[in-house]
Amino acid sequence: MIRRLADIVVIVVCCSLLASCEKIEKAIAPSIVGKWQSDNDSSLIIEFFPDGTYRGGVKSDSNATYLLLDGGRMKLAIGKNVVTLKYSISGNKLTMAFEKMDGGVGATLNWTRVK
Repeated sequence: MIRRLADIVVIVVCCSLLASCEKIEKAIAPSIVGKWQSDNDSSLIIEFFPDGTYRGGVKSDSNATYLLLDGGRMKLAIGKNVVTLKYSISGNKLTMAFEKMDGGVGATLNWTRVK
């Protein structure tokens, strides 16, 4: 009986530790939410909102959405037009690279967070 209780306690503690590690990782992971200014064209601004929508870029549209995927990938959609990008955030820098059909990387866009 005591052995079974000890096993249950170990399982609960391990599950709690795993859950807290996941929360810490998500808290540490940089957020894409906010305004970003293009490093190539200072008049170009893109803003990501917490609800999965974004505004700006080349064409501003109220139907623009984004979805962060595993592996540092994201999908940007404006209506039926969808593009998949690889992205990374380091400090106040955002890099987005178009994903080619063969899995390679195409043109790269660099952004700086606007305060």
